[in-house]
Amino acid sequence: MVVFEKHHSVAPEFTYRGTTIEHVQSFRYLGLELHSTKGMAVAIAKLTVVGKKALFALCRRCNDLSITDPEVMCQLFDSLVCPVLSYACEVWTGCPGAKGLQQAEQVHRMFLRGILGVNKTTSTFVVLGEF
Repeated sequence: MVVFEKHHSVAPEFTYRGTTIEHVQSFRYLGLELHSTKGMAVAIAKLTVVGKKALFALCRRCNDLSITDPEVMCQLFDSLVCPVLSYACEVWTGCPGAKGLQQAEQVHRMFLRGILGVNKTTSTFVVLGEF
């Protein structure tokens, strides 16, 4: 059992058919880490890390195959990286304080800057304007 709350407190003991249900701080359900006091922040952080790994794998494979066409690379990003970054977004986008969309967008902008070959401090408006 996970009790979702702002601050850790002593949860009441629950039993089911005479068996005490174990109280844990976090639980993995369908690949998402649900944490009692950190909300969806843990799950979103892990999705961001996995999304970055998928992005680096995509870039490495494009480099190996000499794929340099930005349109093809963007289609590959949409097919291979976006599903990783947006996994279970129906659940975590509505959570208060969750910055999942911002973190996913940072990975996307990192990808776009890599295609353009510009510095990571280049304005987002300039990068998006190019695409």
